[in-house]
Amino acid sequence: MIKKTERTKLKKVLKNKWIDDVLKKTIEKELVTKHGNNYDKTYVSQVFNGVQSNLNIENCTREVYNERKLEQSNKIVKLVD
Repeated sequence: MIKKTERTKLKKVLKNKWIDDVLKKTIEKELVTKHGNNYDKTYVSQVFNGVQSNLNIENCTREVYNERKLEQSNKIVKLVD
C-alpha cells in the first residue's frame, strides 16, 4: 500500500496526467481486473490514495514515477550543458 509519506513524494514528481501513463503500463503488461477488464482511472486513483490495495497498480505507479524523475533529471542536465 502506498503510504502518505510516499504519496507526497510521488505527487511532487508525477504532478498531472500520471494516471493515463499508469493505465498504459497496465495495458502493456496485460494486467486486468479479476473480470478480465482493463483498470479504470477511478480504481488507479483509489489505489494511489490508499482506499484500495493492488500491488500491480502500485508498481506501475512507481515505474511511471521513476521514468518521470529520470526525464526531469535529463532536462536539468541539458539546461546545464
